[in-house]
Amino acid sequence: MFVRLARPIDFDAIDDIPVDLVFLLLVPADGGKDHLNLLAAVARQLRSPEVLKKLRQAGSAEACWAVVTSGEVLRGDG
Repeated sequence: MFVRLARPIDFDAIDDIPVDLVFLLLVPADGGKDHLNLLAAVARQLRSPEVLKKLRQAGSAEACWAVVTSGEVLRGDG
């Protein structure tokens, strides 16, 4: 699940920047460690200022989905 918050929240982050983009991964308890690869792929994509900008500027859920899937985030390709 991806959520773009209307009002960023303080999260005591190292960079002191409030959080406005949130990804949630729900995995079964017996799902192994595949979720770690997916989490790593999401983290890699979210390091890109261009991806962050596109997610923040997306005007619809479909536009957000297009940004996420265009970066191969969900498949873990990079």
